[in-house]
Amino acid sequence: MATFELRPRLRAATIHLLISFVVAGLVALFLLLVWYPSPWREAAGGVKLILIILVVDVTLGPLLTFFVFDRKKKSLPYDLAFVGLLQLSALVYGCYIAADARPAFVVAVGDRIYVTGANAILPESYAAAKDPVFAAAPWTGPVLIGAIVSGSADERFKALSTAMAGADLNEYPAYFVAWSDALPKLLEKSQAAAAVLARSGSEQAKLERWLQQYADLRVVPVKGRFGWYAGLLEPGSGIVVDVLNFDPWPE
Repeated sequence: MATFELRPRLRAATIHLLISFVVAGLVALFLLLVWYPSPWREAAGGVKLILIILVVDVTLGPLLTFFVFDRKKKSLPYDLAFVGLLQLSALVYGCYIAADARPAFVVAVGDRIYVTGANAILPESYAAAKDPVFAAAPWTGPVLIGAIVSGSADERFKALSTAMAGADLNEYPAYFVAWSDALPKLLEKSQAAAAVLARSGSEQAKLERWLQQYADLRVVPVKGRFGWYAGLLEPGSGIVVDVLNFDPWPE
């Protein structure tokens, strides 16, 4: 009758856990710095997604190793190879999901900003892009752009049809323009950061620190994957310096 040797199993699982931590750390570093960078990470749903991927991957392999490890088994090398393959498959699938959902474009549309995932834009719609820069979803991080409807009646009718179909301009490359072209309208409709302090809730201290650095800071609504956020826009440079987790829309 086979005996259950606890110490060798724990040792093997611990070694596997350490290796998994190193691999998961490298993957997390890439995802956080390239595909889900600050300040768009939380609005894009990146934190929750990356945590799910890493927790599942880090725990899956070592746990299976603990149960299959038995030095007396002739099939042990094959068992461990299968565990490694299963863990690698889970990691690859998780990275595929992260790539598909990654924020491709941060789109200023009128008085708001949309964090737009790569999977929100139909591949065939890129053919209508007016600029080659907007002809494909970038792989090196989200690109800040605008979306504007031209003054022609035909364009306005198409935009209205798009809205009635349940999609916004941020999902249609045909309307994409440079960030600088959409910035004046965004600034015109923005709110003074000091005016939204009372609505900032748990983010108030962070907002106050930003106001100490930028007295003329503006706030614009940012539509993320799971709701509305507050984008802090520095008017001089036109840069969004941070995105805070509260709804900035006036009550």
